[in-house]
Amino acid sequence: MIEIMYDHRAASAIGVPGDGSRNFESVAALKSASPLNIDGMEGRGVTITDALGKSAVAWEYRDGYVLSMTMSNQGGDEDRLKTQNTRILTSLLKQIGNKVPSIATGPDNTSSFP
Repeated sequence: MIEIMYDHRAASAIGVPGDGSRNFESVAALKSASPLNIDGMEGRGVTITDALGKSAVAWEYRDGYVLSMTMSNQGGDEDRLKTQNTRILTSLLKQIGNKVPSIATGPDNTSSFP
């Protein structure tokens, strides 16, 4: 399952240790965070394994909004699986990252599948 959230100044989808802050700076400073750069996207990003063991990415746009995505590591917590899931999330971010801000300003819409 992939969870995607878009919030002002918060990487809401990412589990952080204890009652830690979910703002982008705090998430980017976590030990498991690595910088992420994507050509053609303004802002900055990180990949991370969150406090729940999920693969995750967070992207902070210049206006302070943050797109965060997590993916459950179905089938185990081995490093190979986490690396694969991080690649999937990064690929998804490349596909939707520039579209999310304009879509988010539209009418409220919540959906899930199945």
